[in-house]
This record gives sequence, C-alpha cells and structure tokens, in this order.
Amino acid sequence: MEEKTYKVAGYVAILAVVAFILEVIVTLTSQVAAYSDLISPHLVALTLLVHIALASYATICLRTFLNERYEFHGTDTLIPLLVAAGIVFGLAMIGSGYLLDSDITLIIRICLGGVLGLISILFGYRLLAVESDIGGFKKPFAYCHMLAPLCFMSVVLAPLGLLLLIVAGVLLALIFFTDETAELKFV
Repeated sequence: MEEKTYKVAGYVAILAVVAFILEVIVTLTSQVAAYSDLISPHLVALTLLVHIALASYATICLRTFLNERYEFHGTDTLIPLLVAAGIVFGLAMIGSGYLLDSDITLIIRICLGGVLGLISILFGYRLLAVESDIGGFKKPFAYCHMLAPLCFMSVVLAPLGLLLLIVAGVLLALIFFTDETAELKFV
C-alpha cells in the first residue's frame, strides 16, 4: 500500500471514532423514556452500521500496515476474526433488537460479546510481539484492546470500556499517521 492509503485509513479510523461516539449517544438517548419516541430504532441501527463499516475498513488496513511496514504477521488471522466478530455482533444487536425478546437479546449480546472480547484480548496480546513500538502507540493500543473487554465483563466498569474503545480508535488513527521511517539511530 502507498503512504497515501495509510493516511486515508487514519482518517477513516477518526471517522469511525466519531461514528462510535454518535452511536453511543444515540443508543443511550433512545433508552431514556423521555426521548425514546424521538429516536428511531432505524437511526440507532444506521449509526451502528456506519461505525462497523468504518472500523472494519481501518482494522483491515492495519493488517496490511503491520505486514508491510514491520513485517509482522502475528495478527494476520486475528484481524479478520476481529472484524468478522464485530460485524456479526453488530448485526446481531440490530436484528435481535427488532425481532427478539429483550431477555434473549441480552443472552445473544453476552455470548457474542464474550467471543468478540476474547478475540480482542488475543489480538492485543499478540500485537505486543511487534518488534517496534509503532511510534509509541503499540502498548497503549494493545492494552486498550485487552482491558476494554474485561471492563465490559465486569458490567460496573462498562463506561470505562467504552472510553477505552474510543482511545483505541484514536490510537489506531495515530498509528496510521506515524512515520517511523524518518527516525535516525546513532550508535
């Protein structure tokens, strides 16, 4: 890929963060009784789909970025799994919200969220094996991917998990904007 493509991926990652924040706001607002009539379930679904599409593209670009720039292939299978699990989780959230009882919806979200969380933790752990520090973003990005699912599993720390996902999205954008090729090392 060309450097220009990585910059585009960085901008897409930023848009994914904005879409995610909008998705959270719309979803939470739709749950408040006073606003539930104003926020259509279709709007909630649309914000989720936009977030999924943007985040999926940026995450797939990360695989190529790691392969080309760092010759790192330790996450080659996990990135497509992460994207696929995110898509399945998002589509299940939309579909179950329209078609299923709230108890069944909760069970589906917990099961699929657990699988997505496990893949995210494995991805973060494997990412730590990159020999470079990726402009200083490797560890924070990896730890956000490992800690966010744990926060969601605790339920009480779920708001912290949301914040960690936002931070991970911003770090992903910054990773694409990093240019380590210009670094000079003096011995």
